[in-house]
Amino acid sequence: MTNYRVESSSGRAARKMRLALMGPAFIAAIGYIDPGNFATNIQAGASFGYQLLWVVVWANLMAMLIQILSAKLGIATGKNLAEQIRDHYPRPVVWFYWVQAEIIAMATDLAEFIGAAIGFKL
Repeated sequence: MTNYRVESSSGRAARKMRLALMGPAFIAAIGYIDPGNFATNIQAGASFGYQLLWVVVWANLMAMLIQILSAKLGIATGKNLAEQIRDHYPRPVVWFYWVQAEIIAMATDLAEFIGAAIGFKL
């Protein structure tokens, strides 16, 4: 349905629609392409070689599954995953998921800071 609108539109409106559709893809890509991620991956590769390659494959498959399911949920309901959790679970469960998401965000930022520190040291 969305593809039809993009193809039938012309000029500025079509470009605007394409940019709006690409926004979530850019945000997800930033999570995978950053200095901290590169530094961590290079260090792990130097230490373990190809022994942990299966972890990379499975982690990426799980990430793609979550992205696809979240996109389908958003298309079907018009709400994102956090809104669905808030609407369908009791308050303590919602707080648990919020704290869990904050801890994950902090762990991700820690890898970014370590990557930047390694970059400055080089």
